[in-house]
Amino acid sequence: MTPVPGRERLFVAVDVADEARAALAEAVEPLQQRWPSLRWVRPESWHITLAFVGQVSPRRAAAVDAAAHCAAAGIRVFEVRLSGALGTFGRSVLWAGLAPSPPLEHVARGTRGALADRGIATDDKPFHAHLTLARPPRRGRLPAEAKTVDWVGPTAGWDVGRLAVRRSEPAPGGARYPSRFSAPLPH
Repeated sequence: MTPVPGRERLFVAVDVADEARAALAEAVEPLQQRWPSLRWVRPESWHITLAFVGQVSPRRAAAVDAAAHCAAAGIRVFEVRLSGALGTFGRSVLWAGLAPSPPLEHVARGTRGALADRGIATDDKPFHAHLTLARPPRRGRLPAEAKTVDWVGPTAGWDVGRLAVRRSEPAPGGARYPSRFSAPLPH
């Protein structure tokens, strides 16, 4: 998507802890060697998207920050864990799964609700906790074997202590997601 001057492309996310990121990066290496033509997401960019907002004006961006703050205030620090599973969304996204987490689902609903309360629309996709690992080359598709490859990833867990409002910025080699706002969860 082409950036619009004076607007930010935003989403609300949960970050991945360094230990889990390192374990997953090591486990993904054989897949990267197997399918080098895929557009692999850099490990430092991995995150769990709770709500994708899209391009907004500065005034609306401040409302996104306020919604994240409101959602964070309603839930205490909780643990999430990688499931060790690999999956796809059709032939367009390769992802690493997360173990079922009622608190994560609750905070995703709360985030979307807080955004809706402020008149901010989000994508209409149902929440599916995952970390996007790779996408096909432009105008391409994931290899058919991506749906059935024998791969067991790590099951590392970490405590979620904050929600992050992040910007999506196009960059050579893949988008970057700098933090715009951070909302700590109460302990």
